Amino acid sequence: MNLDLLKLGFATIRIVDVIDILLVATVFFYLWRLTRTTRASRMWIGLLLLLAFGMLARLLNLRALSWILESLSAVWAVAFVILFQPELRRALSDLGRTPWSRRHVDPNLPDILARACTDLSNRRWGAIMVLHRRNSVSHYIETGVTINAAISSELLVNLFAPGTPLHDGAVVIDGEYMIAARCVLPVQVSSDQPLGMRHRAAFAASQETDAVVLVVSEETGKVSIAADGTWLLFRGEASEIVMHLTQMLGTKKT
Repeated sequence: MNLDLLKLGFATIRIVDVIDILLVATVFFYLWRLTRTTRASRMWIGLLLLLAFGMLARLLNLRALSWILESLSAVWAVAFVILFQPELRRALSDLGRTPWSRRHVDPNLPDILARACTDLSNRRWGAIMVLHRRNSVSHYIETGVTINAAISSELLVNLFAPGTPLHDGAVVIDGEYMIAARCVLPVQVSSDQPLGMRHRAAFAASQETDAVVLVVSEETGKVSIAADGTWLLFRGEASEIVMHLTQMLGTKKT
């Protein structure tokens, strides 16, 4: 069977060549989409520059530069895993998810969280809540204390009461349940804004996973929502979160 698609002089373009190009383009697009809102996007530029220098060195027969770049290529695989570890974890989790792996989300969840945030805001009690969507957040759950309790605004407020054993850290919420409390989240090292530790942790978690992360500021009582590496609501009022959560969690009352 002839698989030739097009002939241009001495070059022959086959159907498998087109499929190969499309698959590579799809992989690069998927990786770019995962990292476009993270610090890893700047690392991509550096890697692409190294690849471009390598191709240029081979074309111009720059032996010394080619030898250096080829020597570095031996450790690129390890460096790639180290540099893009959060993004790779998110990608593998995204590929491994199944349509039935997500728990049912209570349509009243945005209202429950709004009431809890309002109470926490009035009391000036700091809080951070991670709302699981599709990507796994098990690496956060493993750092905390498992509770597996049905969600309620009263229990959420009590968990974040100062001086209680579980008040420090994040609460992970999956569907209709609070899975774990006192969970440790990664902290964003650098930021363009003067953020506190809770806001840095929320933003970093939204970059690593597709979770929606709520933060109640202990200093101001303001509420923030981070998702997909961006702030949907930054230091707003608790009354504003219902609309954002309904949209992000796909909940709608019938």
